[in-house]
Amino acid sequence: MRTIGFPRDKSVLILGRENTCDIVVQEKTASRLHARIERKGVQYVLVDESTNGTYVAIEGDREVLLRRDSVMLRGRGKFALGTSTDTAVVLIQFDCS
Repeated sequence: MRTIGFPRDKSVLILGRENTCDIVVQEKTASRLHARIERKGVQYVLVDESTNGTYVAIEGDREVLLRRDSVMLRGRGKFALGTSTDTAVVLIQFDCS
């Protein structure tokens, strides 16, 4: 597992299979340009832009599927690109606390 902090000089991180993404995710269900995380002040918003959706599980809540939608990341949790967090090969964990 590797840990990535949100760079101070960026307001958006792009996630996907494409090598030009900020976070490259080698998941067969991920789109080339799958999703983005936007920093808005002290808040982080995950925006799905994919075909297969993004599965998000915020600690204490049920997993939700985003399809061309967004969610504010809060506390701790995990998300996966194009497949459930229970079955994903690549799982992305976050900590906004």
